Amino acid sequence: MPAAGTLVYNLRAPLCQAALRRRLPLVAHRTELADAGALLAYSSSQDEQLRRGAQLVDKVLRGTRPGDIPIEQPTVFELVVNLRTARALGIRIRRMSCCVRCASSSDIVESALATRGRYTVY
Repeated sequence: MPAAGTLVYNLRAPLCQAALRRRLPLVAHRTELADAGALLAYSSSQDEQLRRGAQLVDKVLRGTRPGDIPIEQPTVFELVVNLRTARALGIRIRRMSCCVRCASSSDIVESALATRGRYTVY
């Protein structure tokens, strides 16, 4: 039996289409679901997770004991809003602007990048 996360990921397009047909705003935990039609997704950056994972593997291969490597929390997050789905649900989003306070910094980062009918905020 596949894991629940794998099942949702593999069926993301039909799940998003079913929610849209029933006019249900779907909020997801991975940006791929917003790409498939969910209204929005908020999650830690998968690219950053992979990059950090590779750095940890490098440390272990260079001789650092895994028990000596501190546990880390994500510091880069993504908010993706699917504007096509918002329009289909009758939700007006004029301009997306988001302030994010990074856990590792006291600086406030304000950035919005519009790509392929969605806003991605880092």
